[in-house]
This record gives sequence, C-alpha cells and structure tokens, in this order.
Amino acid sequence: MLGHMPNDPARALVASAHVYPFTSCNDEGCWESTLGAVAARMPLVTGEIGETDCRGEFVQQYMRWADAKKVSYLGWTFNPGDCGKRPSLIVDWRGTPTPYGAAIRDHFAELSR
Repeated sequence: MLGHMPNDPARALVASAHVYPFTSCNDEGCWESTLGAVAARMPLVTGEIGETDCRGEFVQQYMRWADAKKVSYLGWTFNPGDCGKRPSLIVDWRGTPTPYGAAIRDHFAELSR
C-alpha cells in the first residue's frame, strides 16, 4: 500500500479507509500493519465505520485503536434501519440510536469529557 503513495511535497493529502467487519482489513492486526503504516506517514480519516449486526462491539474496538493512533473516523450511515442491509446509526428519523449508533455516540461523549 505504501508503495502507491503519491508524491506530496506540500504534505496536503490525507488517506481514507472504510472499516467494517465484512471488509478484508477487519481486525487489529490488519489495522496495525496496514492502516497504522499509512497513518504513520500521513493523516488518515476513516470515512466509514459500521457493522451490520448493530451490536457496537466492532466499532468500539476500532475507535479505541484509532484514538490511540490519532486516526479520525465517522460512523456510517445516518439513515433509519435495523442494520440488516446496511449499518444504520438510527432506527427512525427522530434520531433514536441503534445499539451501534449508541456506541459511537457514547464514545464521542466520553472523548469530550
């Protein structure tokens, strides 16, 4: 992956990744060796994190790892659902969180203290 980095003398670029349990890089070993290697060279934003079982454990593990590496992340997606077809942060348009959405909300609240 690092062999494909563009020439960036102004250091103006950032890298992005999507992290889900169903993608190939879905455990801390891969995050460390792949995403961590990129994050050591340039800013890394995880543009999408989520899980289709809606439990929240996977994103909690990733957020702890990302926080330690100073990697940014965003939960996906702010559409009502039950996480069956896609990760859903909310169950309705009132903003009622799924367990996965609550895990992200609570983690952000903890970081703000």
